[in-house]
Amino acid sequence: MSREANEIVHLVEQQDYEVVYLDKVEQHSNTIRIYSRVGRRAPMHCTGVGKVLLSHFSEAKLEQYFQQVPNRQKYTDYTVTTEKEIKHAITRIKGAGYSIDNEEHERGIRCVAAPVYNHVGEVNYGVSVTGPLDRMDDNKVKHVVELLTNSCHQISKELGHH
Repeated sequence: MSREANEIVHLVEQQDYEVVYLDKVEQHSNTIRIYSRVGRRAPMHCTGVGKVLLSHFSEAKLEQYFQQVPNRQKYTDYTVTTEKEIKHAITRIKGAGYSIDNEEHERGIRCVAAPVYNHVGEVNYGVSVTGPLDRMDDNKVKHVVELLTNSCHQISKELGHH
């Protein structure tokens, strides 16, 4: 998928109300500077993968998240931090089946993320495609959404999800 999208692809896992980068695939011909590395943690409220994982929390787990993480940092002018804004984003994500980080965590960076389901339908992992805003225009995002959702569907299927 990284080759087809010609951007960086991340695999993340949710741990302790943060996302942890488990793997990263870069296209060396198109390398950009993004501060991500395997093992790094990032917040859930302003990353594409974090928001897609939040969208699969139960109501009780989501309320627990808001209690456990009351001070959500604002990284850019576009970062959503309030419970109301995050819940609104979650509603959109649930309807679309994917999330977008539009310069919310890093200025000039756009990320599209989708969930990976396990054999019992739980979502603990997400995959994202990340690139610079000038390359990740609306047309490219449409293409990436299709690649990403198809890939995540296939991964989920291989994990036993129907």
